[in-house]
Amino acid sequence: MKQFLFVLSFLTHPVFIPLYAVIIYHPLINKHGNMAMLLMAFWIFFGSIMLPFIYFVKGKGMDLKNPDFKDREAIFKSYALIYLVISVACSFLTKELVWFFVGLSFLNLLLFLLALIKLKASWHSATWAFLAVIALVIPYNFGFVDFELKAIIVTCITLGVSFLRLRQGAHTTFELGMGLAAGALAGSTLIFL
Repeated sequence: MKQFLFVLSFLTHPVFIPLYAVIIYHPLINKHGNMAMLLMAFWIFFGSIMLPFIYFVKGKGMDLKNPDFKDREAIFKSYALIYLVISVACSFLTKELVWFFVGLSFLNLLLFLLALIKLKASWHSATWAFLAVIALVIPYNFGFVDFELKAIIVTCITLGVSFLRLRQGAHTTFELGMGLAAGALAGSTLIFL
């Protein structure tokens, strides 16, 4: 059971959120063709997974399974910058994803500020809450219909991820609540952009 929970936690890790976002944003970026989708997936994989992994694990020697507050500060600060850079790249490739990455950068900035004052918000629940709110914002901002099923699925995954992290003992309910609130706040700002 412990290995199963670990695999689920790994598959729902925040570094994969941009890849899952490509699925949610598929109706918007599909018009650019498969090449743009593949290029965007490569940018996201390289920029938000490979480079940080090499930097944090090989360069800094961080224990990513149990980072302390200094490590969390470095992670959130780095991801805020990475997502800003990816948003600039998106402005040339797929303009629809620009504000998503700006919002994700804002979320990591919020988590960085919480880590600065020694509050450990759940990064898992924060990013999934962000994605759940985004699934609600897309139809509002772009006038899509029949998008409710995606929003319901992502919301159920968000609740499942939060329960999973609680069950693993990785976070308290307060830390999960802070993560959910930070993610919802960052995602809801995109309504106005």
